[in-house]
Amino acid sequence: MGITLNFFVILTEIIFILISSFIFLIDKFIKNKNYAFYITLITLILACYLILFVPFGEFTYAYKADFYSSTLKLFLVCGAILISLISYNYLQYYINLNSGEYYGFLLFSIVGAFLMLSGMDLVTIYLAMELMSFPVYFLIALNYAY
Repeated sequence: MGITLNFFVILTEIIFILISSFIFLIDKFIKNKNYAFYITLITLILACYLILFVPFGEFTYAYKADFYSSTLKLFLVCGAILISLISYNYLQYYINLNSGEYYGFLLFSIVGAFLMLSGMDLVTIYLAMELMSFPVYFLIALNYAY
């Protein structure tokens, strides 16, 4: 019984990391900051689709996608969609905040929560908890930076 490297199991997390990195990269070059909101919504809707239709399995011995973790991920994505919709007007009208960074940090926090839900060993869960909490620290500091 060897180590399984089934990349389809972690496809949702890979897409989240790539898109949030893409948001951070192009954030300085685009003046209109509404793009990040729409990219985030499209990513979250794509994540709902992937969570429902990607087969269950393991990625090495540190990550396991099963019915329990997929159900909780689906609730988490629905909550993130609500957070994105509610915070859109708040970021645009009440705070002069760079919304590209906000949505990038939001996606990184969701990746940390996904990894924490599917982690099988203590190191994976600890790293996922750190990945989930660091963007929250940056979001708090982002509010005071502007």
